[in-house]
Amino acid sequence: MIDLIWQVAAQIIYLGQDVILDFGFWSRESHDEAREKARVMKAEVKLYYISAPEDIMKERVIQRSNVLPEGALIIDDYAFEVFKSRFEKLGQDESHIVVSATA
Repeated sequence: MIDLIWQVAAQIIYLGQDVILDFGFWSRESHDEAREKARVMKAEVKLYYISAPEDIMKERVIQRSNVLPEGALIIDDYAFEVFKSRFEKLGQDESHIVVSATA
């Protein structure tokens, strides 16, 4: 599925349009891979980091999980902690824009 997303993104970029990719980028490796793919496409890269207090993040994730259709990935308190522990923040050497979500 990710390969298909990149293929469609490449077609859109070649048409001169902007593309927003929102599928995690959970690790430095994934950041680097995305930058390299964009470089090959001669696309400008802007990384955004959405910052929010942990209690707000958890509340929003739990609320979304309460209204998901049957069979969807449900994230409870335990899953939230597991996912949080696997997430690598953008490094200080990685140019990015911080968006604060506090409400």
